[in-house]
Amino acid sequence: MVYLKVGTKNTFLQKFKKVGIPKDIYVSCNNCYRNLIKLSKEKEFSDKFKGAENNGKKKWECLNDELQITQVRDGVKEIKQADRRITESS
Repeated sequence: MVYLKVGTKNTFLQKFKKVGIPKDIYVSCNNCYRNLIKLSKEKEFSDKFKGAENNGKKKWECLNDELQITQVRDGVKEIKQADRRITESS
């Protein structure tokens, strides 16, 4: 696995702004940095998913974590229909 510090990216940005390194060099370094982040996230997810193996519950937990899905299970408190309002107590 390749590790690249965030400081490296920031250093290139500062040099691009202040010193004036060519834009194509900065863009290629930035693209490389972003691609490494994407590959790292893909590998991490793949490892988690393979670790779940045949356990469906763990696979769904992995998917929900990756997709950042949270379930809010609040019940229906009232329903409005035309002029009527239906609540739990009625």
